[in-house]
Amino acid sequence: MGTRLVARVAEVVALDRLRADAAAGSGAVALLTGEAGIGKTAVVEEAVARAAAAGVTVLTGRADPDEGAPAFWPWRRLLDCGLPGLTPDLLDTVGAGDTGETPAAARFRVMHAVLGALRTAAAGRDGGLVLVLEDLHWADPASLALLELVCREVAGTRLLVIATARTLDRELAGAETLALTPWDPPTVATYLAQRAGTAVHASWPGVVHRLGGGNPLYTRELARLLAAGDRLRHPAGGMDLPDGLLRLVGRRIAALSPPTREMLGLAAALGADVDVTVLGRIAATPIEPLVTEAIDAGVLVEDPWAPDRLRFAHELVRQARYAALSRPERIDAHRRIADALEVSGARPGETARHRVRAVVDEASRRAARQACEAAARAATRQRDHSAAATWLGQALEFAPDDPWLRLAGPRPPATTGGSRSRSRTATRPWRWPRPSGGRISARRRHRGYGVSAARWHPPCSTSASGPSPSPVHCRTPCGPVSSPSRPPCSWRSAGTPAPSR
Repeated sequence: MGTRLVARVAEVVALDRLRADAAAGSGAVALLTGEAGIGKTAVVEEAVARAAAAGVTVLTGRADPDEGAPAFWPWRRLLDCGLPGLTPDLLDTVGAGDTGETPAAARFRVMHAVLGALRTAAAGRDGGLVLVLEDLHWADPASLALLELVCREVAGTRLLVIATARTLDRELAGAETLALTPWDPPTVATYLAQRAGTAVHASWPGVVHRLGGGNPLYTRELARLLAAGDRLRHPAGGMDLPDGLLRLVGRRIAALSPPTREMLGLAAALGADVDVTVLGRIAATPIEPLVTEAIDAGVLVEDPWAPDRLRFAHELVRQARYAALSRPERIDAHRRIADALEVSGARPGETARHRVRAVVDEASRRAARQACEAAARAATRQRDHSAAATWLGQALEFAPDDPWLRLAGPRPPATTGGSRSRSRTATRPWRWPRPSGGRISARRRHRGYGVSAARWHPPCSTSASGPSPSPVHCRTPCGPVSSPSRPPCSWRSAGTPAPSR
């Protein structure tokens, strides 16, 4: 069946079974459902190819998203096949009956006439008839009403109707529904191996599944990109998604209303996990109807066990919406998110992440630095020293001349001798609070650097007491720290106060 039908064998087998039943006089309607790109068309094409190989006639019609499409449009296209007794003119007799015939009565008469013509055509052909109606989520009410009639009357015919739709707002009683679901990580791994034709590094299936959400269309595009760069054999790393893929993913969002698209831009800036409360605080309008529209379109997914949380159906969809934001829109979104997170008492790291992305001037730079310091303190309390060092390093980028940050920021590993524990300690950020003013004493052993105690002091300078003493192994904001047995700087012996923040 090829790589396009990975994990879709059961659906193809089910359609083969229904076709055999129809040929024996027990007709059926099969409805394939699933989001865009899930593989509905691929399954139908395989079923049609197998039917044609068995000598069965296949007629196809598709709904059109254009609002100007006439009534019964997919059926008109299906009936325009040239078979005896089948013509689109069968659908042009609405209202052409007796003068007193109502439009509803005329439509009823026409639909039964079409059903009779299809039944007759199927009865006279080997293997019956296979009718394919695609994209019925765009179909007009009259087309769906005719399909409902076929569902009720198909049992005694030699007709197999295969319909596809993302979702339908009505239930087709009597139809066998085949719901196509996203690929799971093992299936993604199988597809990548088939696509690459060689061994795939074990780290890639999880990354591709997270990005594409198991959607076969997105997975194929990602696999093509990775295979072209010969990256599947190597450990997973960062990916620059091509504009074409982002445009492909963004089509679903483009069909939504402008307020919903704006709301999704804020949600994309929030991240993969969307806090509904925060989203409501930063949105310009009430979000309930907007969220409902996004969920109905398959862009957002809700968790019934966590109603205060939403997520994008695919990480690619989130990235596509975020990439579509202009620079001012992105900055404003992150600023509003950071403000809302501070009010809600969110984790400092989350607030800092958005503050950093909203830096445009001195005020936002100062706010970002303070948020990074708060995130570093929180990480230190959790004994996550790596994260604390990262946040202190980020804060130092916003205030490179801040003495406390230069002293408390991340240190490189010790290069002098020492035990393993000494080397580990040297990579940890210093754990003391930023002072509010006055002298700051850090009675903390700086293992690995040969310093038993250090004091925050202004830049060393030559004075009446002479130049600064010789350095030892470690450096502080003002330069080398002197031997503990000698005065470190002239300001200490002169009683010069330490600078306030």
